[in-house]
Amino acid sequence: MPADVDSFFRHTARRLMTLMVLVMVSVVGASAQDTYTETDSLFMAEPLEIPELNSEDSISIMSDTLPVKRKRDWNTWRPDAKRAMWLAIVLPGAGQIYNRKYWKLPLVYGGITGCIYAITWNNQMFHDYSQAYMDIMDNPKKYAGKKVKYLALVYNPKGKLKSDVFVAGRFAMTCCVEDIQFCGIPCRY
Repeated sequence: MPADVDSFFRHTARRLMTLMVLVMVSVVGASAQDTYTETDSLFMAEPLEIPELNSEDSISIMSDTLPVKRKRDWNTWRPDAKRAMWLAIVLPGAGQIYNRKYWKLPLVYGGITGCIYAITWNNQMFHDYSQAYMDIMDNPKKYAGKKVKYLALVYNPKGKLKSDVFVAGRFAMTCCVEDIQFCGIPCRY
């Protein structure tokens, strides 16, 4: 037989043996569960005789020896993670207050405030730029010969435009990354 066929049969035989061993172990384990009986650990073979106590042998409990409810030791207090999570879901930062990490609270609300500010600032800049772009495209004669100052990206390919012309604009995306285009206004130096 060729070597490839021989090694194939060896590997197949090993796999079958492994499968048979696994099946046998699982069957033995299943049958062991059926035959297991639980014995009571409190079963007593012979009843014990309890001697009677007389008044001299008995113990009296005084009222000052009763257990007293101890106050919580705040130095060894451990917060519950699940409670902190639910508090943080309901009110951001409440989990940090519950965990007594008060210094993190300004970070939480500072981060939220920073994100809100960045979103509103970017939306306002986009709105302003889009309005100016639409106005310039709709009324180009209104801006002819005037100096306009605005912040934009500059596109100036070598050899495609005149030496004193460049395009100022921004990248615009309509749907996805593949749709990004450069939209701008031709300008002179």
